Amino acid sequence: MTDLHSMVRELTDKHVNRERYDTQRGRMRVYQDHVTTNPALLDQLAEAVQPSSSAEAGLPRPAASKPAARIDAIDTLVRIDHQAFELVRRLGGEPRNSTKDLVRQVGALSASTDHGMTDSIHRTVTRWWIWSRVVTGWDLPAWQPANTCPLCGTRGSLRVRVVEKIASCIEDHCRETWGPDTIGLLADHIRRENGEQQEAS
Repeated sequence: MTDLHSMVRELTDKHVNRERYDTQRGRMRVYQDHVTTNPALLDQLAEAVQPSSSAEAGLPRPAASKPAARIDAIDTLVRIDHQAFELVRRLGGEPRNSTKDLVRQVGALSASTDHGMTDSIHRTVTRWWIWSRVVTGWDLPAWQPANTCPLCGTRGSLRVRVVEKIASCIEDHCRETWGPDTIGLLADHIRRENGEQQEAS
């Protein structure tokens, strides 16, 4: 399970990814790190909505001529902003203006909550983190299987990042997420559904 504060940092601050790889040099195996610095997930969402804007200044106004494919980014950014605002108020904080500051407040306020509330906050922040990672498509767009969501039954609403083992349903009334600990359930559903489709053909 990913740490709450690590997810808050990845949502709000630029983060470094380090991947170790090895190469053969003669008889020696040399290990090196491939290091990349990625913008904050909320900045990536804001960039997908409107390239000249930033989540630091609050929610950007979506341009009227934006392609429909970026509606996912707009919807995700608005949902996180609204949910973070309400959560800060519920936790007794004074909501700030920018989405990033609201998310940081949620992380800070979680330290003074009881165990049950902390678990609820962790689930909420995990949902934001998964939504953002699935939608941003920093490297490659998410896989969009032609399957139904196992919760809402909507076909074609699943977005899956296979390597990261995360997924989300983009159907408005569902928005379910799967992380590394639950992605197997979604994979089983897709395999069962594809098996049924093959038998019917």
